Amino acid sequence: MAALPPLAVETISAPSLITELAFGVEETFIVVVVLGFIVYIALNFEEIQAKQKIATDKAMAEQKRSVDDAMAKQKRDIDAAMKKQERDIKGGPR
Repeated sequence: MAALPPLAVETISAPSLITELAFGVEETFIVVVVLGFIVYIALNFEEIQAKQKIATDKAMAEQKRSVDDAMAKQKRDIDAAMKKQERDIKGGPR
């Protein structure tokens, strides 16, 4: 019968213990932050949704106002160009 090899005893050096401990702390921190974020959203979902609706409505109204202003300016510019063209065709400014 062959002799069994001696048991290998794993020793953890101080630097590797600190590395493992620090990695565990970082993981724990990330998990706590993510869970906190999820709980916050779950508890305040309706409020968050209402604020998003208000912000969206405000942005849409501002965009509509900008588009309407641009269209009005474009119409004024086109009307002015057409009047000028008519004057030029009729024989000069009047």
